[in-house]
Amino acid sequence: RLYPNPAKGQAFIRIEGAQWPEGLKMMLVNSLGQVVLNQPLAPELDLNEFQPGMYIIKVYDPVTNRALHRKLIVTE
Repeated sequence: RLYPNPAKGQAFIRIEGAQWPEGLKMMLVNSLGQVVLNQPLAPELDLNEFQPGMYIIKVYDPVTNRALHRKLIVTE
């Protein structure tokens, strides 16, 4: 779960009903396809450094290559 969406300043990531497996990563991709963030998965995402617009957040396991994608709208 990704909320709030649209978001301003901060967004939160929750995986319902499960513990986070070790080693998960998250990537944020802008509307031009550029990776603007690539880091270990965290429950909070600081959006203050990102321009308003649409982004895709990808939560993935680099070992199994399993991934989950969600659209995120960043507002001013």
